[in-house]
Amino acid sequence: MAYTENQQKAIDKGEGNLMVSASAGSGKTTVMVERILSLIERGTDVTEILAITFTRLAAAEMREKLRLKICDRLASGNANSEEHLARQIRLLPLASVDTIHSFCRSLLKSYFYAADLDPAFELLSDSEAHQLKEQAIEEVFSAAYEEGSSDFLRTVRYFSKKRKDNSLKERVLALSEFADSEEDPSAWITLSQREYYTKEGRALVKKELACHLQRRVTGYAEDFADLQQRGEKLGVPEKSLAVIAEWRAALLCVAENSNLYALIAAIRSFSFVN
Repeated sequence: MAYTENQQKAIDKGEGNLMVSASAGSGKTTVMVERILSLIERGTDVTEILAITFTRLAAAEMREKLRLKICDRLASGNANSEEHLARQIRLLPLASVDTIHSFCRSLLKSYFYAADLDPAFELLSDSEAHQLKEQAIEEVFSAAYEEGSSDFLRTVRYFSKKRKDNSLKERVLALSEFADSEEDPSAWITLSQREYYTKEGRALVKKELACHLQRRVTGYAEDFADLQQRGEKLGVPEKSLAVIAEWRAALLCVAENSNLYALIAAIRSFSFVN
């Protein structure tokens, strides 16, 4: 397989730090496998290499690709050290090619005494973690309803659909998951709150809300355009098609408002007139 110049640099890079940034489907996994193979061919044991992936499936695929690559080198007869490569096949099941969670679990299992942990601890499954989060948010919302804060109740009314607060809970969970991806989740949330209460922060939020509403209204207008086209194919009377066209034009007119408050006022006053 022919590699690009930058891919070959990533494969051949010796000691030192190396960062590779590339889009999805650009061959990052293949390059990483070739890089690991390159290190092995220089005398490194596969058990001395740590390769982290995002999913268990990706880790399994990487391990299998590496096994096949080593087998290909052995089969070609061009390997400088067949004994060394054959040993890597035997060591591969012990190699640290896994997700960050599994690697940390293995590390903590080995040094549980230093971390003051119960050696019998286990990782939460995705379903268990989701269940605990749902339980936690139900408890938080129940306490907030009992307290009856005007800010909370206004937020619920704003985000609720058909008198159900599921939409708001989903947003809170999504925000929590995003914060967890930060180095210091609590600090990120605190900083975000401060930024919101600045003049620039409020202006940014208003702009984003206005853009969101504009996209929604424009989407509805395009639905009417599709309806008009289908009506024309089905032979709907011209008078009815003209009404649909007027409704679409009216929606597009509403979407032209870039000011949040003007846009909200236009939406509230909008009505479909025959």
